[in-house]
Amino acid sequence: MGKEKSSCQAEGIGWGACVKARVKAHILLILRFATIAANLFVFAFVSHSIYESRVSIEKNARTETENLATILDYSLSEKIRRLDFVLQTAAREFERQSMHGSVQPEVLTAYLRASQQSQTELDGLRITDDQGLITYNRNDGGSKISLADRDYFIYLRDHPNADNYVGKAVKSRVTGRLVLPVARRLQDTQGNFAGIVYATIWVDELARQFRGINIGEDGAFYLLDDSFNLIARYFQSDSPDLLEDQADPFQELRDAVASGIQASTYTPDNAASGIVRIHSYRKLPVSGLIVIAAKAEKTYLQPWYHLSVRYLGFCLLFLVISVLAMRSIDQDIRERKKSEEALRQAMEAAEAANQAKSRFLAIMSHELRTPLNGVLGMAQMLMFPNIEESERIEYATTITESGQRLLGLLNDILDHAKIEAEKLALTYEEFVPNDLLVEMRGLFGEAARQKDLVLSVEGEGVSSSYWADSNRLRQILSNLVNNALKFTDQGFVTLSVRSLRTHEGHVLRFAVRDSGIGISTEKQSALFEPFSQVDDSSTRRFSGTGLGLSICMKLIQLMNGKIGLASQPGQGATFWFEIPAHAKNPTESLMGDQS
Repeated sequence: MGKEKSSCQAEGIGWGACVKARVKAHILLILRFATIAANLFVFAFVSHSIYESRVSIEKNARTETENLATILDYSLSEKIRRLDFVLQTAAREFERQSMHGSVQPEVLTAYLRASQQSQTELDGLRITDDQGLITYNRNDGGSKISLADRDYFIYLRDHPNADNYVGKAVKSRVTGRLVLPVARRLQDTQGNFAGIVYATIWVDELARQFRGINIGEDGAFYLLDDSFNLIARYFQSDSPDLLEDQADPFQELRDAVASGIQASTYTPDNAASGIVRIHSYRKLPVSGLIVIAAKAEKTYLQPWYHLSVRYLGFCLLFLVISVLAMRSIDQDIRERKKSEEALRQAMEAAEAANQAKSRFLAIMSHELRTPLNGVLGMAQMLMFPNIEESERIEYATTITESGQRLLGLLNDILDHAKIEAEKLALTYEEFVPNDLLVEMRGLFGEAARQKDLVLSVEGEGVSSSYWADSNRLRQILSNLVNNALKFTDQGFVTLSVRSLRTHEGHVLRFAVRDSGIGISTEKQSALFEPFSQVDDSSTRRFSGTGLGLSICMKLIQLMNGKIGLASQPGQGATFWFEIPAHAKNPTESLMGDQS
């Protein structure tokens, strides 16, 4: 202390000023070290964030390519299933005529041509004899064409228990175009090999499906047979093909398939063209074909490049500001944190949107494909000759029910879109609440009887007239009653309506109560969210898009009402909603107030 005081006196300044100067110097020194440490921390944090963002974007790209490969898998598999159904009907027609003594060439050829016209992507639908000569529905100019050397003919001839076979892509001997054959074995009345019925799909027709899917710049789609021979490919833009200048471009794919992996994602080590792509493949179980979706790294990493530049630019700005004005360090840190939080929220929102899109595609592809299969399958059955009247009515009834189900799904999607776009308007009209419940009981009575459930209207209800959008109320009640019937295996479903006085005014309270499976508390919070279901697993027991309750809630909110439920697992559920009880047309009242 004495030395410091002597030093201060030697410098010609007072003790107090000397201490202040020394303290300020120490503070500045600490601030300098703190600034350096802060900058080092910022650079380390940004580097980690850049790394984490790249990992997240690459994960999203893998998910997207997997989804695209899945879509192609479903599309091609469904096309081959429909084609195999046509082959089955043609084989049954051939065997039917064989059982009646002999095959009538004109009749069978006419049948094949009619079936072919219903499938626009077909190159041909023909039948060969047991020697491989095209015999029915020929288009050969008079000289018979032999398919005895084709792999699908040989396989079906030598395998009596085989159902169908997808051959390798070949040049058609009838039309000269590159086609993919699908064939079925034919047998005579003694069970001996009688030839094959086969159809060929234009390869360019298969490749046309690729053009409708956006794979991004420098992205590509490939279609291979089970021997890894290239059948078709498509590029989003004019870019080099990774298959060029490579001895075996699918070596990693071969190894994965050989080990029993039917679907996976990988990045090839060799990129002769200089373009690195992430590959997702799926092996189609019904045909052995392999679809590959390849997304270019420079395309899906482009947002990451921009993000990295912004991060590095921010670091440089932070360093300059720190050096030039240390007093602004705290403010700069707060701004950086706000920016990082905004980026984190944006990334979370993008991840949530990507997951919602994937869930929506999976749900809608399943829900739409089920009624479509019913319509297409029964339409094919109606093409059978000499069907009984009772069968025709049954097929037509199935088509109608499937079409109505499909229409309901589309109406839900359109209503959801209108609500989200705030384009849905209410139409008020006079109605009697109790009559509406009785109408619901009549509408769903048969469905309840089929499940041996008691569907009833509780109490006297409300028999006075009120004003509301009765069509939307029917839609809400229909959805709630349909859900109650769906999730109730035994017991009852009860509808009720009451007129109540609450602190919010005079309201109509509707309720649908059931003795079904119930809903757990943790599931209830997300039940009214779009695409949310009680069971959203891939093996869920009950079908549905998850839009119904979300639409109900939005419609009730448009009516200035509210909706809720009370439920416990295994003890049923009660869904209720309240809407204002308008004794007269509210739109007319509004016009009167304005005047």
